[in-house]
Amino acid sequence: MDKKIKILGSSILTLGLVSCGNNQGTSSSLKPSTPESTPTSTPSITSSQSSEKEREDKTYFEWSWDNLNVGEDVPLTGIDVTDGGGYIASSKDDDGHVWIRQKEVLTGSMWGFCSSTVKDAKGDQIPLTDWSVEFTTRLPYEEADHPSDGGITFMASNLIGRYDLALYYSPSFPGTNSAANLWMAHAPDGLPKASTQIIEEWGDQGSKITNFGIYPGEEYKVTVAMKRTGKNERQEDVATMYVFFDDVLAIRKEGINYWQGGFGLRGYQSSWEYGNFKVGNFPKICPDGLDHFNDTTDPEAIELDTLATPVLNKEGRKVTWDAVPNADHYEVFNNYGNYVTTVTDCELDTSLYFSGKGTLKIQAANKKFGYLRSDAATIDYDLPNALIAPTLQVKNVTVLTWNQIVGASGYELFYEGEAFKTFSASQSEWDAVGYEGGFQIRALGDGELFLNSPLSNVVYPATPLLATPNLHYDGNKLYWDEDEDASSYELYQAGALIETLTVPYYETTTYGSYSVKALASDPTKHKNSELSNVFVIRQVDRTYFSKNFEGVTGGTVIDLSGEGWGIYYNDGRVWETKKEYKDGAMWIGVTDPYPRSMNPDVGKQWSATYFPATNAGAYLTSYCFEADLLLESEGPDGYEFFQHIFATQKTGGRYALDFKVYNTESKATIGLYDNYNCYAYVENVNFEYDVAHNVKVFYNLHSDKTARISVYLDTLCVFDESGLPAGIGDFGFSTISGNPMWTNIKVTDMPYYGPDGVDRY
Repeated sequence: MDKKIKILGSSILTLGLVSCGNNQGTSSSLKPSTPESTPTSTPSITSSQSSEKEREDKTYFEWSWDNLNVGEDVPLTGIDVTDGGGYIASSKDDDGHVWIRQKEVLTGSMWGFCSSTVKDAKGDQIPLTDWSVEFTTRLPYEEADHPSDGGITFMASNLIGRYDLALYYSPSFPGTNSAANLWMAHAPDGLPKASTQIIEEWGDQGSKITNFGIYPGEEYKVTVAMKRTGKNERQEDVATMYVFFDDVLAIRKEGINYWQGGFGLRGYQSSWEYGNFKVGNFPKICPDGLDHFNDTTDPEAIELDTLATPVLNKEGRKVTWDAVPNADHYEVFNNYGNYVTTVTDCELDTSLYFSGKGTLKIQAANKKFGYLRSDAATIDYDLPNALIAPTLQVKNVTVLTWNQIVGASGYELFYEGEAFKTFSASQSEWDAVGYEGGFQIRALGDGELFLNSPLSNVVYPATPLLATPNLHYDGNKLYWDEDEDASSYELYQAGALIETLTVPYYETTTYGSYSVKALASDPTKHKNSELSNVFVIRQVDRTYFSKNFEGVTGGTVIDLSGEGWGIYYNDGRVWETKKEYKDGAMWIGVTDPYPRSMNPDVGKQWSATYFPATNAGAYLTSYCFEADLLLESEGPDGYEFFQHIFATQKTGGRYALDFKVYNTESKATIGLYDNYNCYAYVENVNFEYDVAHNVKVFYNLHSDKTARISVYLDTLCVFDESGLPAGIGDFGFSTISGNPMWTNIKVTDMPYYGPDGVDRY
């Protein structure tokens, strides 16, 4: 796909995003945790008639994110297919388990990642026939006002499509208008779709419950189990699918089209969080306590229990009720249906949450799936008016300030949702140095004339971090700016601490990757800095090829075959020295160049030379290919069309910079291409005629076998592209029209810094 950028001055990046249903293109991978049990050989196919002796419980892979800190990206290592902007560690529960979710929630956006296959220890695919997926999921209360559709992907195949188990929560009707649906994405019409939504015109979609309720703020364990049952009348493999919520069978659907594929998470404009994810064999005993593998009967659909409605009583400002059977908590809403709080006892002090006159609602609920929230019980209240909430602000990074509220007897500060500290009516600021969480404040009333105000806005003061050092290297010395608030600096090599320094530099010639962290001299005023950029010390002084044609007479045909060059043309044109350079060297160009043309005949106007780097005995993974380039302004209007060629690809093609320079405008359009794709191009680059320009190509082959290519024209960084297909090898030029000329050709190690002073390694 072409990407066109008309404004220069920043890096140009082209990304390829691949959906879980399409395995074409470049993809990333994720390996969150070690499987409990990984088979060393492909298991035999198990039919529904298999004996109990042949079956076993086995886990093939299990994802857990407990090693991440909240706010960190989920590493996509070991994941084959990704879509969207990735996932982050979003929260940590009371048990210390980390939950993840999409980085952003965008209307109409699809997000996900999946492993395209299950592999054994040797990396070979295990063709699962009877399997299960378990995962935990929840929708936080603070995100419950967003339309939400989340779930998992399974049997993802680039040849057929994928199945999605999509969970839907309706913020308008909590617990009563939600659903779990099985969709075959990208499928032809007529293929099965199972759903817990009871829609008459859809017919039997496999629902085993006649009502369905999932709620914000609650955690659910979902199990999907699939067993292959044979072939249908079209001789297609089919299976029976079971979906359990906690221990309730919610869906049983026969005749699902079956194929081999991957497993993963998915979301559509979704805020759902995921706590873990596991792929294993079809359970011997399913979550409802039954052996559904051997029992082929279709159970009757059941109706989930709706909890009894609480009977409310009012005693002054307190509302009480008798415990509702099977309820483990009670949810409080205002008269508009907005959630207010949750209580576990059977009483509520209304003055803590309401003021003035109005009506509140209370519903009984149970965290366990299978119990629907009760109808709402209502009761009126008549209370004093509440004070106005103060506005909380932060000054000087850590100091909390708030405005004075008329009638307040004092102020109560909350930290991370809990009452934290009280202040007198005359106080209006407090230094929160050392704290980083969310603060709120409320004005305290006397309880008779005024009730307490609602909580204020949330602010997040923070002990500031020291500035992150920026690591440089020069003269065998790593160095960074000194920080007056730092006591010392920790130096890391390959991620391991090697020394603590009191000066902002370190002398070394040892190759490797380095980073540094500044340590605060006063931890109450500053926190230690983040780790600096990673700087790689490497060998940069080798030259693999250098040629400037000095001393060659003008008009001499250039035959460099003895130096590893090859001369290619198809119409008799060859390379020759054309013009003396200012330092005595010569420029080379094509004999009898074709004139500038707005529509050059590429098939007849081609000549080029290449230099294979491997002839120098080096396999180059990080190098700089540069040359001086000159265009003369003589000739009719039109454009010059030529290429700067580098890096033979593993596919047998090559990378090239395509230059199209217009005579009348002294402007160039430059594109970055391989044999098949344009990765980026820019227009309106200043490119003067009759002036020597320097072109540098920085090529860096990464450990994941992708390349980063940075291109400079003089001091301007034209392209800085990462994640490109890898290429090594040849270098050279080609011309199609006009008369571009080159000299001072050189292939060297990639330097530490580009012409703009940026380390692009």
